[in-house]
Amino acid sequence: MGLFLTTLKQATDDYEVEEVENGFTLISRPGREGRFSEVVRRAVDRSGDDFVVFPVSDGNGGYERAVIMPTD
Repeated sequence: MGLFLTTLKQATDDYEVEEVENGFTLISRPGREGRFSEVVRRAVDRSGDDFVVFPVSDGNGGYERAVIMPTD
């Protein structure tokens, strides 16, 4: 698991982490939606060989959660 993916797996002030089968879900914390959406956009930009990202829209141009699935 790469450093970026390992870092994403750590909960922050912007999001919680929930383990799911074959990966984990990042869930935005209330009041942190803007910063959380930035994290998801960065993850989407960096996805590829190590992991894939399935972002879930909040309906307002941002994200409310993102499922991260490592490819290895």
